[in-house]
Formats: sequence, structure tokens, C-alpha cells
Amino acid sequence: VLQAQVVLSPNPFTDRLTLALSTPSLRSPVLRLYDVAGRLVLTERLEYGINEINTSGLEKGLYFWAVEAGGERVKSGKVVKM
Repeated sequence: VLQAQVVLSPNPFTDRLTLALSTPSLRSPVLRLYDVAGRLVLTERLEYGINEINTSGLEKGLYFWAVEAGGERVKSGKVVKM
């Protein structure tokens, strides 16, 4: 299992999320954001370093997130949009 340093902030958020990825060796990392019903609402390709993610098109509420790389889930969690 890959050990990656992934920090998603702020939580709660409004129109922007920042994802810091400090593991340069990940293969094609992506962020996937799901609503409470489990529907995929956002997919964002990630780069090593700081990633700014525009979330202005999302409704307010609870979201589940996952960072995946090389077909494996690296880290996941929950965030709330205000």
C-alpha cells in the first residue's frame, strides 16, 4: 500500500478546496468527490504540490473524497461545503 502525504483543506469549505500532495512518486493521482448518495460529482487530476480545486458548482452539504493513484485508494475522508 502506498504511503502518501495528502492534506485536504479547509474543512468546512465554500468555493475552493486545497489539496497538498507531498508524494511525487504517485502514478496519475486523482481526487474523486462523491455526494452522500455515493454519486461521483467531481474528478480532478492532481499534481505533486498544492492543487487548487474549484468547487463553486457543488451544492452545500457533506461529501466523501478519495485520492487514488495507480488504481489504488491512497487516502479518503469527508468534507462539508458551507
